[in-house]
Amino acid sequence: MAEITKFYREQMPATRFIGKRYTDADRKNGYFYPLWEEWITEGWFRPLTGYFKDWDFDGSEVPIGLYRLKEGEPAEYWIGRFFPANHKVPEGYQSLDLAAGTLGVCWVRAKGLDLYDGAKLCLPRLTEEGAELAADGNGAFWFFERYEFPRSRTPDEDGARTLDYCFYLAP
Repeated sequence: MAEITKFYREQMPATRFIGKRYTDADRKNGYFYPLWEEWITEGWFRPLTGYFKDWDFDGSEVPIGLYRLKEGEPAEYWIGRFFPANHKVPEGYQSLDLAAGTLGVCWVRAKGLDLYDGAKLCLPRLTEEGAELAADGNGAFWFFERYEFPRSRTPDEDGARTLDYCFYLAP
């Protein structure tokens, strides 16, 4: 069973997300996680490396699963990384420029596939914390999975892992 082990707010600077875009049609058995195996096997994260000493954003060096949700439209799921605004996009990749904002961050701890359903668990917690999701100028909502190492990849003593779910919040 999944549980929230931590909640906090965090400031996100304006960023450029670089990666690849997927839709619901790319899901395997209802999940996007099999696409991650393809990214690892194909080495698609290799061109998305770099350390930026003048850019301080928690999780800027880790893989990200970015969601765009809007009622009546297919979901979008992007795999990639955050970079400073205006960063050059490598050939074969797509990018999104994201505005600065406040994030509501939930650490979700779970075993197996339950980890990837953590967003559902976070939404009621955001309400409890007095937070409201922010929609972009087109009425879409954005959130992302932040794969911080080692907690997202290395199981703890109970065999569970922890994944960060980060939601754009209304001011």
